[in-house]
Amino acid sequence: MKKILLLALVSTNLMATERLLLSDSKFTDIELTESSVRCSDKGYGTGELKINIKSLDGWTIFDHSNIKAGDLLGEPCMTAGICKRSENDKTGLTIGDILSSGNRTENIKINRQLVEVKEIGKDESGSDVCFRHVQERLQTAVVRGDGAGKIKFTHVRYGIEETFPLSVCQRK
Repeated sequence: MKKILLLALVSTNLMATERLLLSDSKFTDIELTESSVRCSDKGYGTGELKINIKSLDGWTIFDHSNIKAGDLLGEPCMTAGICKRSENDKTGLTIGDILSSGNRTENIKINRQLVEVKEIGKDESGSDVCFRHVQERLQTAVVRGDGAGKIKFTHVRYGIEETFPLSVCQRK
């Protein structure tokens, strides 16, 4: 059964196509403080190192906050990945990775891509159909608190979900 499920997932991914709709960038100053840099599981399921970036609001197409997941700050954010659960963890990130030198303001470049994704799947009656949605992908990097390189941050939101006849996915 596991092999069949894995094969189905691989097969579905082979049927996905992407088309870049928009690619642009924005420079902005961000405040790196104990309230804007944190480990949070709101919207992620596990604690992730995230930074709040107020200036994403009004520039992005989709809402990049995690307010629907209970993040009461409600500010747009980006994540760098899983936080360490304890000091002994060999992998993961900490707030100190960004704030070890204290609070600061940093000018960052945020890259944005809007991508149309089409995938072949089954509708509720079992018929083959084309599922389409648009993803907004954000990427940036923030200087480590110790100055030894940068930490990459990303965030993805999607919407405009539609279902079309199978032929829409098969068009070049």
